[in-house]
Amino acid sequence: MAAWFDYIFDINLKVRNETKGQVAIVDIGGRTTDVAVVVDGESINHSKSGTENLGVLDVYASIQKAIRKEYRVKEQYPLDDFDSAVRTGKFKLWNQEQDVSELVEEVVGEHESKIARAVERKLGRASNLNAVVFVGGGSALFTTIASRFPNGQFADDPEFANAMGLYKIIKRKG
Repeated sequence: MAAWFDYIFDINLKVRNETKGQVAIVDIGGRTTDVAVVVDGESINHSKSGTENLGVLDVYASIQKAIRKEYRVKEQYPLDDFDSAVRTGKFKLWNQEQDVSELVEEVVGEHESKIARAVERKLGRASNLNAVVFVGGGSALFTTIASRFPNGQFADDPEFANAMGLYKIIKRKG
């Protein structure tokens, strides 16, 4: 509901998007992707809402597997190294930066497709929804996922949509 609140209201609590009808909030996190369909701002459509065990950490695991296979290495690397590889397309092996951008692009595309299919299993093509709004840290990684839905869009600041929504809720009550 916090991300929905951020979607509906601007920072001055002026309504910026329609509150009537259904809006899907898709929160892509580290371990899960959560879908919540908010109806008229008052309730959740539970038949279209739910959680899938797909997230950014799955991307990191697949990047690790792809790098191990491509470069024939078996060493363990910190999670931060894979986060950096996803963000920069570079990975340090044998004390040299390796260009892994093609591997990253392939893995990210594969996981974006998996998440989009999981969302479609919940929402169908979402033609009866006002919007499908993508939020969460994974939204920064899956930059084209919203375009898979004609009414798909990213929150203004996807990584902080929940926090901004909570701020707006507190501001409204205060």
